[in-house]
Amino acid sequence: ARMQKMPQATLTITGTTDGKAESAIPELGNRRALWAKDYLVNNYGIAPERIALRTTMTPAVPSAPNDPDGIVENRRIEFTSNTPDVLTPVTITAENQRIATPDVVNFHPVVENADTVQSWTLTMSQAGRPLRTMNGKGQPERVTWSIKPNELSTAQVPVDYEFVATTSDGQEVNATGSVPVDYLSSVRKKTENLPDRTIDKYSLILFDFDKATLTPDNQRILEQSVLPSIKANSTVSIIGYTDRIGGDDYNKKLSRERATTVQTFLSSRARDAKYTVLGVGESTEIFTNNSPIGRQLSRTVQVIVDTPKR
Repeated sequence: ARMQKMPQATLTITGTTDGKAESAIPELGNRRALWAKDYLVNNYGIAPERIALRTTMTPAVPSAPNDPDGIVENRRIEFTSNTPDVLTPVTITAENQRIATPDVVNFHPVVENADTVQSWTLTMSQAGRPLRTMNGKGQPERVTWSIKPNELSTAQVPVDYEFVATTSDGQEVNATGSVPVDYLSSVRKKTENLPDRTIDKYSLILFDFDKATLTPDNQRILEQSVLPSIKANSTVSIIGYTDRIGGDDYNKKLSRERATTVQTFLSSRARDAKYTVLGVGESTEIFTNNSPIGRQLSRTVQVIVDTPKR
């Protein structure tokens, strides 16, 4: 749609390979780029002459070239344009959403004699209404539940959870519990004279692989998309995440460095707001790490701007 609205814009699609096994198929990068071009031409009517193709053996900034996940990610296409607005992030606006605070809940099940566990299931519900089911095999792993807007009900009802582990001989062991929910309705806000709030949440893919520096293009994203929502009375929470590539300690350090970089940039321009910074690394999985796109989306910095209405 942006290419259609900006007739002066051109697009360059770069197809890459992993630089490993695919080195024997040098035309593969071009085939990938050509597939993307044909898709845009045939489905959106973009004139072919507005789309140029390039190929390189590996991306200019490759993912970890010696890690299996990184090798897969380097088999990709990348987009650049002479018109930056073509590639600006998409902003989704919604009003009157129910937002959970915090919006991420971690479950860390511990089972004695975990070697005997064949499978496990974790279910969450609210007043009997199923919310989410997660399962796995073998040793129970830490489970992260990212609560989507409007996922919880409007009732002042706790979230119930049940963890069931099935052993290799067919026996089941379960544990149950609940998480209290404090629902703040518009009626209650008026009755208790509580202020309305505007919450703006941004998930930003700002950094190259294994880097914590902002490029000029990404500084422009912060300038245009995030800064306008920060007021003098705003509280800005900045949380850095990574994918699973690399060690836990290193990833936590990298995610905090990225969050701090964003905080430094924003606070130098919106000085009166309050800022908090947190780097969680890979400990909270906000997207599945089993796919290249999931890992790329996991390398994010979330900026949450909470502003009371005056």
